[in-house]
Amino acid sequence: MRSKTFQIKSYGDGPSISSIPKGLVDAMEKYANKRTGTIRIRSNGDTLTKLDDNDIYLGRMILGGGREIFNGVQLFPEWKEEGFLWTGPQSSNDVGEKWVVPAPNNNRPHLGRGRREQRVWSIKKRFDVTDLMLNYKEQGGRLYVTFNGYIVSPIIITRLRHIDVLGQLKTLNGQETTQISARWITDRLKRVQPGYGTAPYAMFVLGKLEGNVEQSITDIENTRDDGEIDS
Repeated sequence: MRSKTFQIKSYGDGPSISSIPKGLVDAMEKYANKRTGTIRIRSNGDTLTKLDDNDIYLGRMILGGGREIFNGVQLFPEWKEEGFLWTGPQSSNDVGEKWVVPAPNNNRPHLGRGRREQRVWSIKKRFDVTDLMLNYKEQGGRLYVTFNGYIVSPIIITRLRHIDVLGQLKTLNGQETTQISARWITDRLKRVQPGYGTAPYAMFVLGKLEGNVEQSITDIENTRDDGEIDS
């Protein structure tokens, strides 16, 4: 976020809008002593920014209210009970909140978050998430929970033969409202070129999360209950 624009990122700059969510800049200045910077929105709307290495809670924001707000980017694809290519940001730092489905016999079916030596775990067993991952990665792996609850994971393209990747890209590229999404997906797939011994990984929607993943350390939503941010 810059002082006069609100921007989405994927491997660098993306489209921006001039309408900044009401109260966001004031909350950043009050709690993080800055007026610009990157924010992270959890699936329940909890909004955070970084101050040094610490997460600073700013308030709760429901971004977009289900409406697309960035021209060319589809952030609210319809969930039809089957997986598809994620159309939002593609870079690992921008997709969503990072979680890990651990390897067998390593605290599964809890979800882990953070570095191994500092990892925190979900309070509840999350079969609803781990079972989705195990359809594609038997040993577990990394996933992201987006701001609006989609469960996204990088899946090697050879495990996605059941979906029409080229057809989905053609549909996205054929509409002005989703052309940036198509370019982002294509750019990610091109990052691993044939001949390097590894097939590309596509950001793939495994499912839709109902609610939030609560951490074993104090859940961030209980830190403060004032300061609503309107989008």
